[in-house]
Amino acid sequence: MNRTGAGGLIQKALRWLGKPEGVSAAERLIARGGRSERAGRVEEACRLYGLAVEAAPGPAPARMNYGAALEALGRTEDAVGAYEAVLAADPSN
Repeated sequence: MNRTGAGGLIQKALRWLGKPEGVSAAERLIARGGRSERAGRVEEACRLYGLAVEAAPGPAPARMNYGAALEALGRTEDAVGAYEAVLAADPSN
């Protein structure tokens, strides 16, 4: 199996998504994940949210969406980890 690593996946996703000015890589990945989730493609959304977290580990929206997608896939322990990371970064969230 050929593995490109997280950096390669992020770059591939960004090429696929395009690069509108003023929008960060994480924001583009979150937006695409939201569209996938609304279309019922939760696994795809989860992958995109995960890439958003890797692209910008700090922002809560990426981690919150990632947690929700993991939960929807029945991956409760992973979802709890994502939610805990949000609280660790911003206890008021």
